[in-house]
Amino acid sequence: MPQTYSNILLHVVFSTKERIPFADHSQRQRLYQYMAAIIKDRFGFPIIINGCDEHVHMMVNLRPTIAISDAMRVVKACSSKWFHETFPRVPFGWQDGFSVFSVSESNRQDVIDYIRDQEEHHKKMDFRQR
Repeated sequence: MPQTYSNILLHVVFSTKERIPFADHSQRQRLYQYMAAIIKDRFGFPIIINGCDEHVHMMVNLRPTIAISDAMRVVKACSSKWFHETFPRVPFGWQDGFSVFSVSESNRQDVIDYIRDQEEHHKKMDFRQR
């Protein structure tokens, strides 16, 4: 087979160091755009990235040659560096780890909706209640 087809849908979640809130909404949106560019440039396709003031959710479709841990290490390191350079007075850092969940094509839209509605979701339920 001359070409490879894959549909590796992943829901990735990670938080700021010690769950310390960071940034305002517009700063977060710029950070998410930067993270999406990193993913698109190096690892696959960013489907959606969103979150709250202390964590981020993303759904990505990674190339089959990419290790998830390598992709997340680069995304977190590069986005942290960009954030510090862009907003030098705002304290910021990512936690060391992350959570990742595979997503079936049949659940794709449900997960996209969940990620899209993160701010509204966390107005109703703190992450510690899950």
